[in-house]
Amino acid sequence: MNVESLTWDSNFFGYNVGKIILTDLCVDINLLQKKAVGYQLIYLFSPARIIEFENYLVDEKIVLEMNCTNDHIENETFQLELFDPNKHDFNALRNLAISSGEYSRFKIDSNFKNNEFVELYSRWITQSVEGKSAFEVVVATNQNDEILGFITLVKKEKVLEIGLIAVAEKARGKGIAKLLLNYTNEKAISLNISKIQVTTQGKNVPAMHLYQSFGFKIKNITYIYHYWNI
Repeated sequence: MNVESLTWDSNFFGYNVGKIILTDLCVDINLLQKKAVGYQLIYLFSPARIIEFENYLVDEKIVLEMNCTNDHIENETFQLELFDPNKHDFNALRNLAISSGEYSRFKIDSNFKNNEFVELYSRWITQSVEGKSAFEVVVATNQNDEILGFITLVKKEKVLEIGLIAVAEKARGKGIAKLLLNYTNEKAISLNISKIQVTTQGKNVPAMHLYQSFGFKIKNITYIYHYWNI
């Protein structure tokens, strides 16, 4: 049981954060307490649920993947375009980004008390627009250029990965999410990439239904626990 120090997380939260990747599902709490010395928070990543640690469970991280297809969804209602700060409202995009993290472990865990969740997703979408955390930020807008949905894409060697995706509450049920996924599929094909990948939370039933109805299959599941040394 080795602890890896997480520099970015530690700097962001203002205290030492580490992570442990578990291979043995029999966790020795006494050993964990010894390993946690010097850390305020430790993430534990496990390939299976640990019954003894249920009180620490904060996320069932599900990675889904699909092979690109030649299917196409017609769209005559909404505009899909790259986010343009001179044309589109960044605050609206930021609010949507925050809403996309409704099931995030950083929101669910009540030990975070300083609005860390909002700041985390605000930074994520800011860095995505700046091209640091994403390859593209695509928005779905109406005729008034109002942002009704968005998706961020990360280009990797063999996979096009979805970072964030959300649809405004008033625009849900109109097929915008599937239009954004269709855009992703066609973008991957244009880049000669054959697979798309996305990560969500097990409790996010609407997202799971959306992805699986579009053709995504579960690739792997990781159970994440937060051990607070406080």
